[in-house]
Amino acid sequence: MSQFDLSRQIPIGEGSALAGVSRQEVITYPNGRSFRIVLYAAYCAFGLYGPENNGIAVLDEDQRQVLLDQHSRIGSGYYGPSPTQLSEFQRIKDMPWEQFEQFVVSHERYRGCL
Repeated sequence: MSQFDLSRQIPIGEGSALAGVSRQEVITYPNGRSFRIVLYAAYCAFGLYGPENNGIAVLDEDQRQVLLDQHSRIGSGYYGPSPTQLSEFQRIKDMPWEQFEQFVVSHERYRGCL
């Protein structure tokens, strides 16, 4: 049996969602920009779950877009987040703006416009 709750999802597009969300937090920087940091166990596309696509995603709350995903990905998100994913989630959400901006735009899975 899966250790992640399939009902805990964040829609990210038509027919797709980040599933098995174990942690999420919206951070707002002094410049007024808001981002949702999400720790998730699987990617859901039209009801098909892929626990191999897991990790941390950064969502731009202002522009309503995914900036990056699969940060700190592990082999399977089936049994929940790893200790490394938990510490990375905390590290990212605590970053000051300049560090956060550099982290996002230099990430290999960055897409969008920060």
